[in-house]
Amino acid sequence: MRERPASHAGTWYSKSSEELTAQLNKWLKNVTPIRGAKENENEPHDISGRFGVGPHAGYRFCGQVLAYLYANINPEINRIILMGPSHKQFFRGVRVSKFHTLETPLSSLDVDRDVVKDMVSKGLVTYLDENIDISEHCLEMHYPFISLLFPHAKVVPLVFGAESDTNQYLEQYMAKFITPDSAQSTAFIVSSDFCHWGRHFCYQPFAGSDQIYQCIQDMDTKGMSVASGGSTDEWDNYIETTGNTICGQKPIRFLLSLSEVNNFNLHLEWLNYDQSSKVLYESESSVSYAAAIA
Repeated sequence: MRERPASHAGTWYSKSSEELTAQLNKWLKNVTPIRGAKENENEPHDISGRFGVGPHAGYRFCGQVLAYLYANINPEINRIILMGPSHKQFFRGVRVSKFHTLETPLSSLDVDRDVVKDMVSKGLVTYLDENIDISEHCLEMHYPFISLLFPHAKVVPLVFGAESDTNQYLEQYMAKFITPDSAQSTAFIVSSDFCHWGRHFCYQPFAGSDQIYQCIQDMDTKGMSVASGGSTDEWDNYIETTGNTICGQKPIRFLLSLSEVNNFNLHLEWLNYDQSSKVLYESESSVSYAAAIA
C-alpha cells in the first residue's frame, strides 16, 4: 500500500500530533456552526454542509479561517471529494492522486480507490505524478482537519490544471454523489486562497491607494458574492474583468458548473475572511483567505 507522506508537516503546520490536535481544536472551538435548515423566512438558504471552500496556506496564516469550513461540514459524510489547483506543474484537465493512503501527524486517511480507478478507467481524469503530488500543498493542508473530524472518511484528491476547461462528462459522473441516496454521504470541498497581491505575484492593482488592503478585500468580497450566485458565466466575467489571482478559480468554477449541470441550487455562505498582512505600500504583499459552506 503506497502512502503519500505528510511532506509539509513541520514547516507549514506542526508535525507533533499532540500540538497539532490542540491547535485544530482551539480554532474549531472559536467557531459557532451555522449548518442546518433555515429558521425563519428571512434565511433563504438551507445549509447542507456538503459543499465548501477553504484556504491552503500555512496554518499560522489561515488555520482559523479553515476551521470555519470544517466546523460546518455535515458530520454524517463519509467521502470527501477534495479539489485544488496545481501550483507545481502546468497541465490541462484534472488529475488524481496515485496514492492509496494520505499521511497526517494524527492518522492516515484512505483514498477512495474505487472512485479513483473508475474515473481513470473512464478517461475522466489522469494520474498525478507522485513527486508533484508530494510537493503540492493545496490538498495536504486540508488533510489534518479531515483526519481529526472525519477519520473514517475516504478522500478523492483532485488537482486542477491551469487550463482545466469545462468537463461535462466529469460533472455528469459526479451527479451520482449528489442524488438523494448519497446526499448525506459525500462532501465537495474546494481548496483555494483568494487574492495574491504583490510584485512577485505580478499583480498590483490599487497601487497608490491609501489602504490597498481594503481595496483587495472589497474585490475579494465581490468575488465571493459572485460565487454565491452560482453562475459560471458571472464567475468567468468576474475573473476576466478583475484579473483576481484566485489560485483555485478553476475548481471553484467546477463546483458552480456542477450545480448548473445537475440542476441543484448552490448558494455559498461565506463564513470568514482574513489576509496574511494588511498591505499599505507597493513594496508589500499579501494573500487572502476565505471559507464558505453550502
